[in-house]
Amino acid sequence: MTDGNKRAVGLSGLSVGLLADLGDESSAFSLLDSYKTLPRRPVLGQTFEDDPDGRWRSRVQVPAWFSNLLPEGKLRRTIARELGVNDERELPLLDRLGADLPGAVVVSPALDDEPTTDARWLRDYTNEEAPQLSFSLAGVQPKLSGTAAASES
Repeated sequence: MTDGNKRAVGLSGLSVGLLADLGDESSAFSLLDSYKTLPRRPVLGQTFEDDPDGRWRSRVQVPAWFSNLLPEGKLRRTIARELGVNDERELPLLDRLGADLPGAVVVSPALDDEPTTDARWLRDYTNEEAPQLSFSLAGVQPKLSGTAAASES
């Protein structure tokens, strides 16, 4: 994959693929050859096991597998508003939440044109770069607690 801005996709510290912004409001994902040839590799998703040589492409949103990693509803709208983007534009959301996705998946800017099979090419996030909203537990919604003050009569 040689076109567009690339994002490195890692799983448990292992380089698995590249997600590219193709520049026409579309994105595409493909697995790295170095990952596909590993004899005992961790499984990113059954979709990719069924067709390891595939290229998954999508317009506006990211390919469906990655889309399912992103929050929905009010949390999604809050993050999109914070970023100043439409909540249907998923690449900026994935960029923001890439270090805090469900499971052991990390999406970060790719540093090298030829990533290796280890985690050296994954960008390290400092505390200053970490997302302000960090949730990755399925089924849990952020909640606020409130206490009503007793009124004096």
